[in-house]
Amino acid sequence: LMQGAFAQAPHSPFIFTHIDDPKKIPANSGWGLYKDREGFLWIWGLSGLIQFDGSEAHVFRSSDNDTTSLKDNGVTRIVQDRSNNLWVGSFEALNFFERKKGNFKKFYPGRNKDTATFTMPYHIDNNDQLWLFSSAEQGLYVFDIHRHTSQLVCKTQELLKFYPGSPYTQPEFAITPNLSGGLTLLKFKNYKVLSRRNFFIKNDDN
Repeated sequence: LMQGAFAQAPHSPFIFTHIDDPKKIPANSGWGLYKDREGFLWIWGLSGLIQFDGSEAHVFRSSDNDTTSLKDNGVTRIVQDRSNNLWVGSFEALNFFERKKGNFKKFYPGRNKDTATFTMPYHIDNNDQLWLFSSAEQGLYVFDIHRHTSQLVCKTQELLKFYPGSPYTQPEFAITPNLSGGLTLLKFKNYKVLSRRNFFIKNDDN
């Protein structure tokens, strides 16, 4: 998983282990990493989703014979809700991973059921609204994780540039939560912020 270049440095406080067993970490799996609140490391890419506990890995992949599997193996990004369940974006759906059952449910924000929808989740706010990009209207959506309803915030293809073409190229944009409970889209070049664009939804109480 990681090259042990820094492990050779004298008096280094870090110890790196090189994992090269394809049975543990399949190829094309280094596009994203996330450590959840239970201590598991999640790794994703074009080979599905891998749950790694430090020594053993469990690989979740799409299966035509299993309706509770991932919709597809092209995972884009994951976020964790307050119940420690995972929302997994992929090339064809938004996948909800329920830990207790160990299976997936599929959603298609902005589209009818079973219509392939590229999704990329960014953030779950304090109102349990999942902010994500959906190819339905090529825009930013909020998805209620309890009611399973979606609302288009705005159309913008800039969010696609957040996702690099490969793990070796840098994206042009970054997403971060803002103080209004929404998201801020940062455009940058050479590590310098060129512009900021804020997105938020107005509550009925405001």
